[in-house]
Amino acid sequence: MLMITKNDEEVIGEALKSVAGLWDELLVDDAGSRDRTVEIVKQYGGLVQRLDSRLPARNASSIADAGGRGNDKKNGMTVKNLGERKQGLVKKAKGDWILVLDADERVSREL
Repeated sequence: MLMITKNDEEVIGEALKSVAGLWDELLVDDAGSRDRTVEIVKQYGGLVQRLDSRLPARNASSIADAGGRGNDKKNGMTVKNLGERKQGLVKKAKGDWILVLDADERVSREL
């Protein structure tokens, strides 16, 4: 399962609970959350990568806050858009099936 996050602590737990047991791996691309988002993902066994991990942490979140759309450049680094970030996770995923879920989405029991 794949997820893109940033400061989603209020909703991510319920999202992950709604799909608990449906994945073999949980890959998350986080854009510099300053709340408990990463901690919650790790409680569910998720592997978290930070947006533009080539940058020091203090710059990564400011770049994400500064737009984070398209290929804006700041400090000489490219900021990936959501689609590029999701595709990066897809390339890392090992499963035959991939579920991409937003942090505020839920999967119903019927589904």
